[in-house]
Amino acid sequence: MKIKKVFIRFCLIFMIAFAAGPLLPSGTQTVYAASAQWVKAGRTWRYKKPDGSYAKGLNKIGRYYYYFDKKGYVKAGWIQNGKRRYYGWTQSGKGKYGRIIAGWFKVDGSYYFFSKSTSAGSRGDMARGWKKFGNYIYDFGADGKLRIGWRKISGYTYYFDKTAKAGVRGRLYTGLKKINGKLYYFNPAGKPGTIGRMAVNKTVTIGKKTYYFGADGAGSEVKAGSNTAQSDDNVEIKISPSAFISMIAPMAQADMKKSGVLASVTIAQAFVESYYGNSELAVKAHNLFGMKSSLSGNSWASAWNGRTYTKKTKEYDPSRKTYYTITADFRKYNSYAESVADHSAYLTGAKNGSRLRYAGVAGCRDPKKTIQIIKNGGYATAANYVSVIMNVINRYNLTKYDK
Repeated sequence: MKIKKVFIRFCLIFMIAFAAGPLLPSGTQTVYAASAQWVKAGRTWRYKKPDGSYAKGLNKIGRYYYYFDKKGYVKAGWIQNGKRRYYGWTQSGKGKYGRIIAGWFKVDGSYYFFSKSTSAGSRGDMARGWKKFGNYIYDFGADGKLRIGWRKISGYTYYFDKTAKAGVRGRLYTGLKKINGKLYYFNPAGKPGTIGRMAVNKTVTIGKKTYYFGADGAGSEVKAGSNTAQSDDNVEIKISPSAFISMIAPMAQADMKKSGVLASVTIAQAFVESYYGNSELAVKAHNLFGMKSSLSGNSWASAWNGRTYTKKTKEYDPSRKTYYTITADFRKYNSYAESVADHSAYLTGAKNGSRLRYAGVAGCRDPKKTIQIIKNGGYATAANYVSVIMNVINRYNLTKYDK
């Protein structure tokens, strides 16, 4: 009989303890007893605790976090909690509505990333600025939107993947990349903000290949030791005007110190006569000025080694004012630098009888006067040659290289 009373007393104590609910763990995470329940409240929901009150603030219910306002209504959509910003699922349904998102999520056509941390408060916090997830780097605006495509950040240019797939979209490009048919190079290493910067006016060697990237970032392969833009199969890749000028300018300046021929004139002539490095002669023979193997029987001190490149070309007949086609041998050089040097040697050394053909070109500091001297010496027959060369000099501000 005594044993029976003890057993009954034990059962009563257990039932009272169970009704009171389990002991809550320490920390900010809240765990409710089985008697707690979701309560529909119009278009939203409330969560009723065992004591009859409603959950408020940030709470974990089951596996998910929710945020309740001061009146106990769960919030959905964008949620501001101090400096943190969350997004509550707007899908209707008990336990779904207001569920705080973690990971990648698309809102109104834009991608966002919400922290997947397991700690209360941090989980679901919207990402901003530079972030690294696994092996990839992303950047989010102050509004949390994932950056895609071309972006200018703190004065530097970056490119972020525009692929539609979440996780792939927005990845920062690094290394050598082709975008819309053009080659670009993005810094492959460094901390966020440094990694991924687009190379500008820079020569980069990758393995056994060398590339030059111009002022607009677009680049092309340069044959080692020759500064000639070519693709893997030696087919020409178009060079942009700015890339060509950036590449030739240092050579023209170095030559000016030796020959006295203005760098601006050399660059502009090369620009026009080689279609800024894209002509057949420029690509196949490194010949920027259309220099033939023999020029009116003239000879001058030159580094040219005698190699030639044969091709068809058009000549202008001033008497008939028309062009006609011939096959001619042109000088073939090992590099652009050799072509520049030979061209200046011709302008300063070629003679017409016993007199210099282009007397006064060396040391002349006036670009227009220099070009007029060159034309008068018979270098070009086109009536508008001076204006054509001057237009290039003025358009690209080439006189800055004469200083």
